[in-house]
Amino acid sequence: MRLPIVNVTRCPDRGLESLYELNDPKLNFYAWLIVFTSLEQIITLSIIGLRSYRKLTIFTAETLTYCKLPSALILWWSLFTSASVALVGLTMRSNVSVLTKTVHVFSEAMFLVTFLSSINLTILSGIVISVILFMVLWVLSIPECVNSVSLAVSLGVVLDFANFFSYMLLALRQNENKNLWTFVHGLGWHAAYLTLFIAIHFWNIPQWALGILRLMGAVFNIIAVELFILLLKRILIDVDLPSGWMKLSEWKTYPNSTVAWDESGILSVKSDSKPSHNPQESAYKKGSLYKFWFGYRNTTRFHNNKYVQYLFIYPVKEYDIPKEKEEYVFVYDLAHTRFVRIFVSTLLSFLLWSI
Repeated sequence: MRLPIVNVTRCPDRGLESLYELNDPKLNFYAWLIVFTSLEQIITLSIIGLRSYRKLTIFTAETLTYCKLPSALILWWSLFTSASVALVGLTMRSNVSVLTKTVHVFSEAMFLVTFLSSINLTILSGIVISVILFMVLWVLSIPECVNSVSLAVSLGVVLDFANFFSYMLLALRQNENKNLWTFVHGLGWHAAYLTLFIAIHFWNIPQWALGILRLMGAVFNIIAVELFILLLKRILIDVDLPSGWMKLSEWKTYPNSTVAWDESGILSVKSDSKPSHNPQESAYKKGSLYKFWFGYRNTTRFHNNKYVQYLFIYPVKEYDIPKEKEEYVFVYDLAHTRFVRIFVSTLLSFLLWSI
């Protein structure tokens, strides 16, 4: 099956036009793989957001001493970057992909606004907000995508390089700030994508080279989002329960601990308000590791002095209150379930490409 998959008004750049006109089978497969990888990233980001929405922050804090990044903006930027990459491939940059690109650029502007505001440069923050609001209204009101895309992309280039160099200068003064450096690396990969995008528009090179550069640019965006997923996981998930082997007593000290399992059933319950089987929440003895993958009864509640397991909304099994004893348990990482989703995404890419 060829991309795009829908027949709508399109606004392709030279790179997308080259890919479409070349119709090379190998390049088409890479395009499908990029689309499904972006969709998997959206799922991962949604999981992180749903698990950690109470901890999300909008503003930069302690900027001049040990910068704490705005996790909500990073999540928002990553979601719409992945959505933009997927929709550009699926629709050859239709109006819906232009909209996701606009939200993406708005998020970039807010990175700069929060940074400038945190160091008391409020006049510059006001200028950035005014410009970005003008851009959003422009894109939403102009039906011709050539004009709206040109404005969104041009402003995105300016904002991204301004973000990259601003946070880079800050990171050079905070060498020990690992999260800040990860953020800068993500911005750098996105800046590399924009550099390729500019080159595609101005270089007079063969059509096959334009197509390859366009795919490389999409991969650069995927790498940027991957770095931001790693950053969000470190900020929001890992601090509340790391993965790996640990003692049961240590596992219970973490706020995200839920249910621990052994071969016969429930070993310990720290909280029954979350899923019974979830990466970096539930724990398993060595002989019960398989239950993470095949434990279809995913809800446990304490009722009438028993722990009741539910399938959907129906109670299906009961456990007595366990007598706890010290054991070593394993906590699965969020990345373990991602490996499965990426494998499935690759298979789906191959299937749709071969149709």
